[in-house]
Formats: sequence, structure tokens, C-alpha cells
Amino acid sequence: SPPPSSLPPPSPVDTVEGELLPLRGVHRKQSGAYLCIASNEVPPAVSKRILLTVNFPAEIKEDAQVVSVRRGSPLTLKCTVEASPQTVNYWLRNSSEILIASERYRIEERREGYRSEMFLTIREFQAQDEALYSCAAANSLGEVRGNISVREANWLGKDHALEVSNRSHFPDSTSSSWGVAKNGSSRPARLIRLIWLIRLIPVFATCLHRLR
Repeated sequence: SPPPSSLPPPSPVDTVEGELLPLRGVHRKQSGAYLCIASNEVPPAVSKRILLTVNFPAEIKEDAQVVSVRRGSPLTLKCTVEASPQTVNYWLRNSSEILIASERYRIEERREGYRSEMFLTIREFQAQDEALYSCAAANSLGEVRGNISVREANWLGKDHALEVSNRSHFPDSTSSSWGVAKNGSSRPARLIRLIWLIRLIPVFATCLHRLR
């Protein structure tokens, strides 16, 4: 027969002797169950379980503050909330429109203890989906929001042409001159710098962008 599976070593437990357990500067990580055990030379020992809940205002963190996505692709935004008591969580578009689950949007939420994760999925990104999206959380101690700016990845637009010239190679990077002009434009050009990532190699490009 196979040997019995070994159990993981128990987590260390802090113990304090005495009738009182002083807690100073209580914070969220001290939330949880405390066990008071009384014993003497006459068994059995008796115990009392006390559950400590620490309330604190909601804190929210976005996975990213600026996101670029190609048209037609799905996009999922995520925020993480920590709060006690539990929060009411929701998503907004451009700080005013409250989003609800629909054929266009999928909204999900996962909770564990005082932490929750919020997800907003745009099933098929379109140009009109460019906006400022906000994840919001509110409880009795206040409300907090995190903002995520969503943009379409094609920054050139439909009516621009891109040409490449004067490419020089260096050991770890590529320096190029790019002529970027709106079709039919003859206005003076201005110099802008872009940083590109191609196969995880930094590529530095110098671009000439004709003003409209």
C-alpha cells in the first residue's frame, strides 16, 4: 500500500499567558479568531473562541492605469479592493455611466475575506469604447475609485501612411527614421520620439509627424 501522505508543518501560533491580551494599534492583519484557553491540574481544559473584526475604509488598486487594445479584441479590466465591512462594488464609464452586465459587458467579482477582485470584460472592443473606466467600492466608511484609461491601439488612424527609411542597426537596438504624414498634407513637420518593443528588443524610432 502507498505510504500515507505527509501533512504540511503547522503554522506558528503566537501565545500569551495571562488574563488579558493587549492589542495596541490594531490593524487589518490582526483580524481573525483568537482562542482563550483555561486549564489547571484538574482536566479537562476549557476554551473560548473570540472573533476580531477590524473595520477600515476601502482601498482600491488598478492592475493598469492606461490600456491600449486593438479594435475587435476582447478586453478585461481588473481592480483589487480591500475593505471591512464588505463593499458594494460597481463600474462606471466616463465617471457617470454605471455599467451593468449585458451582451457588450461581462462583470464578475471574487471575494475572499476582506479582499475582493473586480473584473470588467468588453467582449469586442470598438472605437466608441474608448473612455475612462472607473472601478468603485463603497462601504459605511466611505467610497473610493480607481481609474483606467482605455484607448484604441492603432494611434495612426485610417487616413495616415507610414514609410520607413534610413535604418541603422546597433547591437541591442535599431534606430530608424519614419516619415508619417496624413495623405495630402504639406504642412511643416515636427519631431517626436517613440519607443517600440519588437520581440522583447527595444527599438528606438525617430518619427516625423506632419501636423494636420
